[in-house]
Amino acid sequence: MAEGKIYMTKKNRNKIYSSIIKICSSLAFIHFMFTVMFFLLKIYLLALYNLLVVFFFIFQYLMTLYRPNYKLFYKLANLELLMQLIVTPLCIGWEPGFFLYGFGWFITTNNIITVINHEYGGNFRFKGNRIPVLIIIAVSPIITNIFPPVYVLSTKTVIGLFIFNALNFYYLLTSRIDENTRYLNNWETKLSIIAQKDELTNLFNRHKMRDFFTELHSDFLKEKYKFAITIVDIDDFKHFNDKFGHDAGDYILSELANIFLQFSHKYGDDDYFSLDVNVSDLLVCRWGGEEFLFAQTYPDKMEEAVSVMKKVFDTVRNHDFVYKDEHFKISLTGGMAEHKFDNKINETIENADINLYKGKQTGKDKLVY
Repeated sequence: MAEGKIYMTKKNRNKIYSSIIKICSSLAFIHFMFTVMFFLLKIYLLALYNLLVVFFFIFQYLMTLYRPNYKLFYKLANLELLMQLIVTPLCIGWEPGFFLYGFGWFITTNNIITVINHEYGGNFRFKGNRIPVLIIIAVSPIITNIFPPVYVLSTKTVIGLFIFNALNFYYLLTSRIDENTRYLNNWETKLSIIAQKDELTNLFNRHKMRDFFTELHSDFLKEKYKFAITIVDIDDFKHFNDKFGHDAGDYILSELANIFLQFSHKYGDDDYFSLDVNVSDLLVCRWGGEEFLFAQTYPDKMEEAVSVMKKVFDTVRNHDFVYKDEHFKISLTGGMAEHKFDNKINETIENADINLYKGKQTGKDKLVY
């Protein structure tokens, strides 16, 4: 991906535009308060200016709804901020604290830039939007000393305005930080889920299955259920790869994963271990290459687990795999081992692997247990 170039899905666009809509709503409300406040103070020039800004952000809100363009939004919003930082000190001086909103704008842009760069994998920056703001904030006291403000405010009014602006800035600061924190926490959760899944099949990967084993073994020792481990291998998978190409192999793996999930426990991302202890229930992962591993619980006899696995094998055997108008059949060989009290998980996996090897050596297309 070229630096700075960002590719967006519709779902990702909605996230950024939702944030912009929230910002437009907040800024329109803040400038409406400014309008009322300046009108009451009889500073009509600033009242009129802020009323125009209210309409500007309402327009930006509608534009984001119907013809969204986040780059244009930031250019125009940044221009408005620069004008605000120039006009307000010239009218009433810098002491009332309106320069605080310049720092608040940095926080707002950081929030949205974080979303853009995380969601779209870009290295996006709004280059040059901060230097003019910092320059204007820095020179405001000097300019207002050279050119006295148009409106002279009482000390009480200046203090009141500064407190008002400080409270607004504090609200802006905390709300943006809170939103950024929530987003980063959600992103961390999203990355965690991605790290647990196999990209091709969307099944849990080997690493995550080992986490499941810890929980399964713990409940097993509490005699909540019994469980067995089955390792499954695709028969003659190399033949399909050689004949049809690796894309065909990927298709087979993905299609098999969909079949396995029809039998697998319907776990959610935050509900991994609510297995049904009254029936044979199973978790499945991609163990590596063309191998899949099933961790299967059952309430009483291992035959219950065997019966379910045989149904899985039959479903795969009878499934019509179609790739680029080519129809073909797939069979599986599997090795199953019962987990016992004096076994470690790795020992049970090893026993299942030994049974898988026996199946491969005695004709394939079978489940050995």
